[in-house]
Amino acid sequence: MKNSSKLALGLGVAAVTIPMFSSGLKRDLTFAQWIWNHTKWGSLPTYLPRENLQASVDEFGIRHVDGHYYAMKRYGWEEHDLREWITPDDSLVKEYSCVLWNEDRDTFILNVWDWVCSEFVYGRELWGDFWRFPTETLTIEENYEKAVALHNEMRLPVLPPRRPITDCEDLSYLATSLLIAGGVDAYADIGHYGNIMHAWVTVDRNGVEHIIEPTLSGRLMGILLQVDPWLTIDRYPEYVARYRFNHLTVHHLTR
Repeated sequence: MKNSSKLALGLGVAAVTIPMFSSGLKRDLTFAQWIWNHTKWGSLPTYLPRENLQASVDEFGIRHVDGHYYAMKRYGWEEHDLREWITPDDSLVKEYSCVLWNEDRDTFILNVWDWVCSEFVYGRELWGDFWRFPTETLTIEENYEKAVALHNEMRLPVLPPRRPITDCEDLSYLATSLLIAGGVDAYADIGHYGNIMHAWVTVDRNGVEHIIEPTLSGRLMGILLQVDPWLTIDRYPEYVARYRFNHLTVHHLTR
């Protein structure tokens, strides 16, 4: 196959598989999804003037409808209530929470925090902003370990699989779910760290709100545990939450 043909084939595959098209309210569609959306078999597209669309979804990709908050952060324009991303009742989340659990509440919080920071690799997604549910984040790590084991068993003459990257929302929703499953009153926060959009976790400890920053490296978390891991909100005004939620409630903060 000629280089030009290979290039054309590569561009064609990218155009079909990369979510880069929009149709009315539906964004981040692949070309195949866009085609489906414009056939009689696909769902009817909803069209709105651009100014109405911009007014209905805020900078975080969240839409307000009658006191409910929906995030459009999945491919194919899936829309989910914010509370759906916190899943303390999920069986896999409960399993991991039990492994990390300690009867001392502070120790349990630190166990979850340290494990999330040490076990997962934080990084920015290459394309868009896809929110994973906690089970998906846990399964990603399991699948990675299985792939590495298979690679080592077969002695393949290629590089081992790359460890998957998770971003701040993925880690925050996982940590919040693990903490709640273990009996801690925890919330996921979406807002800004300085002028950067960010997500983190807050817990109430002795009547004082503390920040659980899930994107620290394992090494930095280890140092923090030896010094003073409890980050109170008043010491870190850079963290400004706009949404605070768990599996039960959503608070839209305007401070």
